Amino acid sequence: MLTWAHCGDLHVSHEDEYISIPRLETLVREANRYLNDSVGFIFLPGDNANNGVAEQYCRFGDMLSDLTLPVRAIPGDHDFEPGTLDAFYQKW
Repeated sequence: MLTWAHCGDLHVSHEDEYISIPRLETLVREANRYLNDSVGFIFLPGDNANNGVAEQYCRFGDMLSDLTLPVRAIPGDHDFEPGTLDAFYQKW
């Protein structure tokens, strides 16, 4: 059976701008602790970054690097600057 955890609208931004950073750190820690035996992957359905700039994806990727489950992500409206998804696709 296919199972996943759905975590959306993380809005990772600059370190001092948004409360989502400590929440994402908690999510990674708790997912590793409780979900490894019951979930096949983590699904991130968009708005993973706050403005879709490369620096935010680097921070986002660094924060998820400790996650032991596979991650699947799709872009949302905050994941790109108008006219481009380059920063999103370079990371994912």
